[in-house]
Amino acid sequence: MFLSFCSMNDINFLFTSNSSLRISEADLLRFSRECIIKKVSKASFFIMPGDESRYLPFVIAGTFKVYKAAENGREITLYRIEDGQSCILSALSILNNTNFPATVETETDSEVLLIPAELLKYLVDSYPGWRNYRSEERRVGKECRSRWSPYH
Repeated sequence: MFLSFCSMNDINFLFTSNSSLRISEADLLRFSRECIIKKVSKASFFIMPGDESRYLPFVIAGTFKVYKAAENGREITLYRIEDGQSCILSALSILNNTNFPATVETETDSEVLLIPAELLKYLVDSYPGWRNYRSEERRVGKECRSRWSPYH
Protein backbone atom coordinates (compact mmCIF):
# COMPACT_ATOMS: atom_id res chain seq x y z
CA MET A 1 0.00 0.00 0.00
CA PHE A 2 1.28 3.43 -0.95
CA LEU A 3 0.72 6.54 1.17
CA SER A 4 1.24 10.13 0.13
CA PHE A 5 0.30 13.40 1.78
CA CYS A 6 -2.08 15.75 -0.01
CA SER A 7 -0.44 18.71 -1.70
CA MET A 8 -1.68 22.25 -1.17
CA ASN A 9 -2.64 22.46 -4.86
CA ASP A 10 -4.84 19.38 -4.52
CA ILE A 11 -6.55 20.76 -1.41
CA ASN A 12 -7.10 24.21 -2.96
CA PHE A 13 -8.63 22.49 -5.99
CA LEU A 14 -11.13 20.60 -3.83
CA PHE A 15 -12.28 23.55 -1.74
CA THR A 16 -12.86 26.32 -4.27
CA SER A 17 -15.31 29.17 -3.76
CA ASN A 18 -17.94 27.13 -5.67
CA SER A 19 -18.05 24.50 -2.94
CA SER A 20 -20.17 24.49 0.20
CA LEU A 21 -17.17 22.69 1.72
CA ARG A 22 -15.05 25.83 1.51
CA ILE A 23 -12.74 26.31 4.50
CA SER A 24 -10.33 29.05 5.59
CA GLU A 25 -6.77 29.32 4.31
CA ALA A 26 -5.43 28.23 7.71
CA ASP A 27 -7.67 25.17 7.70
CA LEU A 28 -6.69 24.40 4.09
CA LEU A 29 -3.10 24.25 5.25
CA ARG A 30 -4.03 21.98 8.17
CA PHE A 31 -6.08 19.75 5.81
CA SER A 32 -3.15 19.41 3.41
CA ARG A 33 -0.78 18.50 6.27
CA GLU A 34 -3.04 15.95 7.95
CA CYS A 35 -4.95 14.17 5.16
CA ILE A 36 -3.51 11.17 3.38
CA ILE A 37 -4.14 9.77 -0.07
CA LYS A 38 -3.84 6.00 -0.02
CA LYS A 39 -3.85 3.41 -2.81
CA VAL A 40 -5.43 0.11 -1.80
CA SER A 41 -5.24 -3.15 -3.77
CA LYS A 42 -8.30 -5.15 -4.77
CA ALA A 43 -9.55 -7.65 -2.14
CA SER A 44 -7.88 -5.83 0.78
CA PHE A 45 -9.55 -5.62 4.17
CA PHE A 46 -9.61 -1.88 4.75
CA ILE A 47 -11.51 -1.69 8.06
CA MET A 48 -12.47 -4.52 10.41
CA PRO A 49 -15.27 -4.75 13.00
CA GLY A 50 -14.17 -3.20 16.27
CA ASP A 51 -11.49 -1.01 14.69
CA GLU A 52 -11.18 2.51 16.02
CA SER A 53 -12.49 4.96 13.41
CA ARG A 54 -9.39 7.11 12.97
CA TYR A 55 -10.20 8.43 9.46
CA LEU A 56 -13.16 9.28 7.27
CA PRO A 57 -12.42 7.55 3.95
CA PHE A 58 -13.46 9.51 0.89
CA VAL A 59 -13.21 7.36 -2.26
CA ILE A 60 -11.40 9.06 -5.11
CA ALA A 61 -11.57 5.97 -7.34
CA GLY A 62 -12.63 2.38 -6.83
CA THR A 63 -15.27 0.40 -4.97
CA PHE A 64 -15.42 -0.69 -1.34
CA LYS A 65 -17.98 -3.14 0.06
CA VAL A 66 -19.28 -2.58 3.61
CA TYR A 67 -20.70 -5.73 5.17
CA LYS A 68 -21.37 -7.66 8.35
CA ALA A 69 -20.96 -11.37 8.93
CA ALA A 70 -24.08 -13.12 10.18
CA GLU A 71 -23.85 -15.72 12.95
CA ASN A 72 -24.17 -18.47 10.33
CA GLY A 73 -21.13 -17.05 8.47
CA ARG A 74 -23.03 -15.48 5.58
CA GLU A 75 -22.09 -11.97 4.49
CA ILE A 76 -24.75 -9.29 4.66
CA THR A 77 -23.79 -6.42 2.37
CA LEU A 78 -24.85 -3.12 3.91
CA TYR A 79 -23.78 -0.86 1.03
CA ARG A 80 -20.97 -0.05 -1.38
CA ILE A 81 -18.81 3.07 -1.42
CA GLU A 82 -17.81 4.21 -4.91
CA ASP A 83 -16.10 7.15 -6.61
CA GLY A 84 -16.98 10.41 -4.91
CA GLN A 85 -18.57 8.82 -1.85
CA SER A 86 -17.58 8.48 1.77
CA CYS A 87 -18.40 5.91 4.42
CA ILE A 88 -21.37 6.99 6.52
CA LEU A 89 -20.59 4.36 9.19
CA SER A 90 -17.09 5.83 9.54
CA ALA A 91 -18.50 9.33 9.93
CA LEU A 92 -21.04 8.14 12.51
CA SER A 93 -18.40 6.16 14.40
CA ILE A 94 -16.10 9.19 14.49
CA LEU A 95 -18.79 11.66 15.54
CA ASN A 96 -20.23 9.26 18.16
CA ASN A 97 -16.82 8.07 19.42
CA THR A 98 -17.60 4.40 18.77
CA ASN A 99 -15.66 1.59 17.13
CA PHE A 100 -16.45 0.56 13.57
CA PRO A 101 -19.31 -1.99 13.44
CA ALA A 102 -18.65 -3.74 10.10
CA THR A 103 -16.03 -4.89 7.58
CA VAL A 104 -14.88 -2.75 4.66
CA GLU A 105 -13.17 -4.58 1.80
CA THR A 106 -11.97 -3.28 -1.56
CA GLU A 107 -13.65 -4.76 -4.62
CA THR A 108 -11.31 -3.01 -7.08
CA ASP A 109 -7.91 -1.35 -6.97
CA SER A 110 -8.83 1.88 -5.22
CA GLU A 111 -7.61 5.25 -4.12
CA VAL A 112 -8.97 7.00 -1.05
CA LEU A 113 -8.53 10.32 0.72
CA LEU A 114 -8.31 9.78 4.48
CA ILE A 115 -9.55 12.66 6.64
CA PRO A 116 -8.35 12.24 10.25
CA ALA A 117 -11.11 11.89 12.85
CA GLU A 118 -10.09 14.94 14.88
CA LEU A 119 -9.97 17.08 11.73
CA LEU A 120 -13.43 15.86 10.67
CA LYS A 121 -14.86 16.74 14.11
CA TYR A 122 -13.28 20.18 13.90
CA LEU A 123 -14.65 20.82 10.38
CA VAL A 124 -18.16 19.66 11.34
CA ASP A 125 -18.11 21.94 14.39
CA SER A 126 -16.66 24.91 12.48
CA TYR A 127 -18.33 24.90 9.05
CA PRO A 128 -22.04 24.48 8.21
CA GLY A 129 -21.18 22.91 4.83
CA TRP A 130 -19.34 20.08 6.56
CA ARG A 131 -22.41 19.23 8.61
CA ASN A 132 -24.25 18.57 5.32
CA TYR A 133 -21.42 17.61 2.99
CA ARG A 134 -23.16 14.59 1.42
CA SER A 135 -24.67 16.79 -1.31
CA GLU A 136 -21.17 17.92 -2.32
CA GLU A 137 -19.36 14.61 -2.17
CA ARG A 138 -20.21 13.35 -5.68
CA ARG A 139 -18.98 16.59 -7.33
CA VAL A 140 -15.81 16.62 -5.26
CA GLY A 141 -15.22 12.92 -5.95
CA LYS A 142 -15.50 13.39 -9.71
CA GLU A 143 -13.02 16.25 -9.51
CA CYS A 144 -10.63 14.15 -7.41
CA ARG A 145 -10.85 11.24 -9.84
CA SER A 146 -10.26 13.37 -12.93
CA ARG A 147 -7.32 15.14 -11.28
CA TRP A 148 -5.50 12.34 -9.42
CA SER A 149 -6.57 8.85 -10.28
CA PRO A 150 -4.95 6.50 -12.78
CA TYR A 151 -8.02 4.22 -12.43
CA HIS A 152 -10.62 6.38 -14.21
